[in-house]
Amino acid sequence: MFVPIRHRLKVVGVLSIQSYQPNAYDREALAILQSLADLCAGAMDRIQAAAALGESEERFSKAFRLSPFPINLCTLKEGRYVDVNDGFLRLLGYRREEVIGRTSLELSVWANPADRSVMVNRVLTEKSVRDMEVGVRTKNGELRQVLASFEIINLGTEPHLIGISYDITDRLQLEGQLRHAQKMEAVGQLAAGIAHDFNNIMTIIQGHASLVLGSPGLGADMLESLQEVSKAADRAANLTRQLLTFSRRQMMQLQPLNLNDVASQILKMLTSVVREDIALECALEPGLPSIPADLGMMEQLIMNLIVNARDAMPSGGRLFVSTQTVVIDAHEIHHHPEAHPGKFVRLTVSDTGCGMDADTLGRIFEPFFTTKEVGRRTGLGLATVYGIVKQHQGWIEVKSEPEKGSTFQVFLPVTPRETGC
Repeated sequence: MFVPIRHRLKVVGVLSIQSYQPNAYDREALAILQSLADLCAGAMDRIQAAAALGESEERFSKAFRLSPFPINLCTLKEGRYVDVNDGFLRLLGYRREEVIGRTSLELSVWANPADRSVMVNRVLTEKSVRDMEVGVRTKNGELRQVLASFEIINLGTEPHLIGISYDITDRLQLEGQLRHAQKMEAVGQLAAGIAHDFNNIMTIIQGHASLVLGSPGLGADMLESLQEVSKAADRAANLTRQLLTFSRRQMMQLQPLNLNDVASQILKMLTSVVREDIALECALEPGLPSIPADLGMMEQLIMNLIVNARDAMPSGGRLFVSTQTVVIDAHEIHHHPEAHPGKFVRLTVSDTGCGMDADTLGRIFEPFFTTKEVGRRTGLGLATVYGIVKQHQGWIEVKSEPEKGSTFQVFLPVTPRETGC
């Protein structure tokens, strides 16, 4: 006796029994066998569904675990973590056992706790949230910016949230540095135009002052006034040269230079300038390769950095100057938009002074920007340093925090890059 095994109106098999006795089966037996076949079909359906669910869960689990993006699964109401992947742990710096069973608020993951309430309200209203920019705080307190997406999923009887994040901290920093570089380029072009026009005016003033100074019969008062005019014109001409250096329009006389020799000479000369309450330390790398550079500009660069560090320590401190040979490869240039691969001499000048906040740090290379009181500085010292470094195809990296000092690192290429026409 044979009966079909039917699955959703489709025959997927045959169930049969056999007896060697004649007329062993009747219609009742057939009905019983068919019922048994239907039970088999239901069992097969459940087995296939369980197998499909298992495969789906395995795929989800693999995608969850192996995804390079941080993923977390938490309860909707409390934000209690049910599971997190390795990307999530790498981002925040926790171990798995430190996270599972605790809430995001207990761990202070949200830099602004109110952001979670905003996210939950949006999820309940819109069913999902895409690319919400929020700040998260790592285990060691570091603030990171992420784009986070959330969606509700049901696990058992309780709704949960699955969240996927993308760390954009480095991208935002690079975008900020690029905007700063573009701003400095624009300011440099403006400074160059002003400097040329200003220089033309001062040339006329200086020329006429020199002519009048050569006239016989000038009174003492007139002679003194004209001498002051001539001195002011000379100072203005020096200001023009600094502006042209910042805007990279000043002519250079390149020659092979050992930066150790230049630094040693400048440090000897500045011994009287650096106060007794400042400890000066040097670490000049022996065998430093020569760089193609303008001697006068290198002297000005080192002098300005040291004087700037000295002024940042009005109550004394430690001033450290070092040189080192470094090789930058393609993997290390992403942290600074002006960096490029090659072999470089790195000059480091650091201090333990007052340091700078982020706003000040973003403006230190602008011409005429200074934190000194009126009359102390022109605000062209670091702007001149920036121009000199750019003219030598290098770049500057600065790290500073209020009350923690500042570190300036200047990278100067051993072999300059070829530039096309």
